[in-house]
Amino acid sequence: MSTVGRAIGENQIENLTSILDSMYPMRGQIECALNRFLTYGEDPRECGCVRHEIAMSWLRSRNYGITQDVDLLTKRVKPSTWKRVLKNSGTLLSVAKEVLLKDLSFVTRHSDFSAFLFDDKGITLLPVNGGKTFSSVVSGLDLSEESIGTSSHSLCIYHDRPTFLVAPENFNWTIQDVSASVSVPIHYESGSLAGVLTFTYNRDNDLYLTSREMLSGMIAFQFSLAQKIENSLRGLDHNSKTSSTQTQSHTPFDIIRSLTDDSLAAVNKKGEFLHLNTGAEKLLQATLKQLKGTTLLTLTGNEPSLIGALKSSRPTPDFPIQLLNTGNPKDCLIRVVPVNDEEMIIRFKQLKPSKPNNSEHLSALYTFSDIVGESPELARTKQLAQKFASTSRNIILFGRSGTGKELFAQAIHNASRSQGPFISINCASLPRGLVESEFFGYEGGSFTGADRKGRAGKLELADGGTLFLDEIGDMPLGFQPILLRALENKQVMRIGGSQYVPTNFRVIAATNKDIPDLIAKNLFREDLYYRLSSLKLLIPSLKERRNDILVLAHYFIRKQCQEYNLPIPALEPDVEKALISYEWPGNIRELHNCIGTALTLAENDIIRAEDLPPEILTQSYDVNETFGLKSLDEMEAMAIRDAMFRTGHNVSKAARFLGINRTTLYQKLKKHPIDTM
Repeated sequence: MSTVGRAIGENQIENLTSILDSMYPMRGQIECALNRFLTYGEDPRECGCVRHEIAMSWLRSRNYGITQDVDLLTKRVKPSTWKRVLKNSGTLLSVAKEVLLKDLSFVTRHSDFSAFLFDDKGITLLPVNGGKTFSSVVSGLDLSEESIGTSSHSLCIYHDRPTFLVAPENFNWTIQDVSASVSVPIHYESGSLAGVLTFTYNRDNDLYLTSREMLSGMIAFQFSLAQKIENSLRGLDHNSKTSSTQTQSHTPFDIIRSLTDDSLAAVNKKGEFLHLNTGAEKLLQATLKQLKGTTLLTLTGNEPSLIGALKSSRPTPDFPIQLLNTGNPKDCLIRVVPVNDEEMIIRFKQLKPSKPNNSEHLSALYTFSDIVGESPELARTKQLAQKFASTSRNIILFGRSGTGKELFAQAIHNASRSQGPFISINCASLPRGLVESEFFGYEGGSFTGADRKGRAGKLELADGGTLFLDEIGDMPLGFQPILLRALENKQVMRIGGSQYVPTNFRVIAATNKDIPDLIAKNLFREDLYYRLSSLKLLIPSLKERRNDILVLAHYFIRKQCQEYNLPIPALEPDVEKALISYEWPGNIRELHNCIGTALTLAENDIIRAEDLPPEILTQSYDVNETFGLKSLDEMEAMAIRDAMFRTGHNVSKAARFLGINRTTLYQKLKKHPIDTM
């Protein structure tokens, strides 16, 4: 990191982002821990997912008699108190207002971000509202820990140090409606606490998931603003050489540039170049001086989407453009992020065609129309999968072996209209010594037996598409934190390499194992599970969709007869009865093999009972077991288990899903042995 990063507190920024890396994947567990603490009185200090300082603040908040549903607007201080606050913090407010309203003018036009200045007691001095969550917050509200409970700014005041909280660590429900909040202390020259500067990020536009580097840059920018306010409070002469150097080095572009190796440019509203980093100069094959008089619009042939992005005051997702100034057009993805009224940061990412081995799976062959069946169970599953396909969130597929999990994964990929590849990797079949090279790739000559030209790994190949992780429950435990880090940072480095390669893809994982049980046995990392399971889909077994057995049987008969140019045989009634009665532990795969065997043995264009594999004929037939008749208690337990599963073990959401209140659900969770984690 450059001197800019060190000047604004490199260690502090790294500490905050490290906390986020640890706590962000555990949001569901933290929410459960807070619910159990408030409902059952369980000590949060004994919960491994809750940081000690958070647990202590929760305990203090409860002792204050605070409830989570407190309306922030009811916490306006009395006029006499506000007058005293202005007297004590008037200098801070005056200095900070000049800095913040100038450098954060872009915030008022953004819906994903808000900034707040608090005094040393937690009273709002200056809200710079952009986030819709906090649009009603005004000056003069008592938002201290004693008033509304745990928050990043109250803990920043309590410990007098920078503080980072993820959503469920906050006590108040309104403040929980964020992805993260960061608070930085501001001090007088004497060292005493003057106030706190807080940035909040709306959960509807999660900057951490969109770009970790950008969030790190915003944290650094926040530190620089706090430092600028402190310098003004100390009466430093900003026209002096030293002060001027410090102020100039704290521009958003320079701060973000110091924290990432991406190709970055800063432009104004007309697209004229203001700054370039080394990566951008290399990509554009020109220096800032050489580009004088040239705009980004000129280099892209006045691309309409870029014109709109430059006029907008909102950050954009990645979108494709072509750079035309380099002789051979370069295909790129760019992202436009406004940082103030005049300046925007452009992040370039050049698209390079992959040259994988012929054995690589780069396309998904199947769509939802290829998933055969007419049962209500299958219809509901397909409908839910189609909804999931319209998002970019990670999905985990649960289902017994042979139920068609990869078929669903490919169908979801194709329904998402992704232009990228579909990369499949079976975690159970990887040789232990080659796991990292399969996922990350390697440079030529990195190890004995390596291809001298090197090879791209699966994470790199999946860029812009879908990575399908089959049998995720069998992934080696030691490799799981390495994969988690790569998924969070969205960048990989080949074995033997020296540079990170950015990569962005959706993960669809599949397993036939009970992952929560593996977590309880310390055989699977909980943080990786939560990273992979934003959405969960349970694929029904063939036993659970018996109406589809004969439909599938006839489908496989037609398909295999066409493939081998055979006449289509009839099925004897005893064959149909046997197929329906069988339990099908191997599911659709076993049925497919069964039909293959029967076609091989059939004579005179008729499949008879003796043509079926012997295990199908010898299995007993139990109507209750076949049709799954259960007691009311069993059905209630199943409904609760399903609701908890579908909502990621979120008790509040599960209660709404079931149409009951949280108290009733907690009572039923005590009645039925269902794990709330």
